[in-house]
Amino acid sequence: MLRFLSISVLVVLLTACSGYRHLTSDAGLESFLSRSPGGLVYKSGFNFKAYYFSGIMVIKPEEESIRIQFLSELGPTIMDFRLLKDKMEVIKMIESLQKKVFMAQMEYDLRLLLQAGIYHQGKAKLMKSERGNAKYKIKGRDNNIFFVNQTSGQIERGFRRGIGYEKVEVAYDYEGQNSVPHTMTLTHNMIDIKLRLSLLN
Repeated sequence: MLRFLSISVLVVLLTACSGYRHLTSDAGLESFLSRSPGGLVYKSGFNFKAYYFSGIMVIKPEEESIRIQFLSELGPTIMDFRLLKDKMEVIKMIESLQKKVFMAQMEYDLRLLLQAGIYHQGKAKLMKSERGNAKYKIKGRDNNIFFVNQTSGQIERGFRRGIGYEKVEVAYDYEGQNSVPHTMTLTHNMIDIKLRLSLLN
C-alpha cells in the first residue's frame, strides 16, 4: 500500500509541473523525453559491483535539464541528479556511492540512457542508412551513437565506447508504435554495472 501511494504521489507531481520544451537534434532525431512532458516513472533494478538497488526511477524533463531520481521501494531517495547540457549536478547521493569515478560513470551512462545529447539539441551526423535503419553519431560532450528504425522513428539502441575496449550499450524496447520505451537495459562489457528499467506510467 505504501509503495502504491508513493508512486501515485509521484505521478501527480510529475503531471502537475511542466517546464518542458519540444526538443530535437539538428538532424530531426527526437528523444523520447521530448514526447513525455509530464515525466516518466520506471521500475528499476541497478547493479554496481557488490551493490544492488531496486525501486523506482523518476525522470522529469525540465527547461534546461533532465531531473533523475532513484527511490527505494519504501520511498527514501538513493540518488538524485540534474543532467544539464554540459554537466551533472548531484542533489543527493547515499554516502557509500559518493566516489568521483562512480559519479563520472553515472553521468556518461545517464546521458546515453536518456538520449541527453538529442534532448539538448546536439548536432547529429548520419553515419549510415540502409534497409530502413539509420546510424547517427551525436557530436559534443556525449559523443554517443544511436540506431534508429526509420519506419517507426524509434531509437532502438544506443552505444558508447569508453576507454580501451570498454563498451556501453542501451537496448530500448517498445510496445507497438509507442514512442516511449517500455523497457530500457544498459550494460557494460568490462565493468559490473547494469541498469534495467520497466515503465510504470
